[in-house]
Amino acid sequence: MNPGHEQSALSPAKMRQYSHLHAQLAQLNANLADTQNLMRMTSAQASDLRFLGGYVGSLFMGAAKVLGEEGINGQENSANKVEKDGGNGKETAQTKDESDDYEDDNERHG
Repeated sequence: MNPGHEQSALSPAKMRQYSHLHAQLAQLNANLADTQNLMRMTSAQASDLRFLGGYVGSLFMGAAKVLGEEGINGQENSANKVEKDGGNGKETAQTKDESDDYEDDNERHG
């Protein structure tokens, strides 16, 4: 067998395979470049998202503290101001000003 004869017979097939391999490697290189760019962007966005999460978390904690204190103070004030209305089971809430006005009216008329 002549080595030169085998090489010339396989040359078009090998050239086609090498051409196909070259095209696939070029596509792989382009995909890797895109992936690298996306990873870089994802890294930047992850740090921004971490900051945003901390910011939103602090807003929620601040809102919970303010609303929680208002809720606690509101419950304490409501418990002090609720009175039974003539034993019929209805509860009415009077403010301090309304109670003072009621007492002043009773003193004037009584």
